[in-house]
Amino acid sequence: MANATYIFKDKAKELIDEEEMKVWLSKKHGRRVEYVFKVGTEQFSPPTQLAEEGDYVLFSQGTTDEVEQELKELFGQFIK
Repeated sequence: MANATYIFKDKAKELIDEEEMKVWLSKKHGRRVEYVFKVGTEQFSPPTQLAEEGDYVLFSQGTTDEVEQELKELFGQFIK
């Protein structure tokens, strides 16, 4: 899983404008949510949950609909 996570992070970094958007992956452990990685810069907008698979949850801030769709597809490919 670790290798897929790193590949996913690199691909997500290619998709977003790091100055205007932020994407991060978290993993659930019971009631706790553990931060896995972040790409981009903190934004002053509420976070959006883009996708969830098993224990993993993908969040974003400031992303466009087009980028969100691409991130969802990418998440489905790498996080299983």
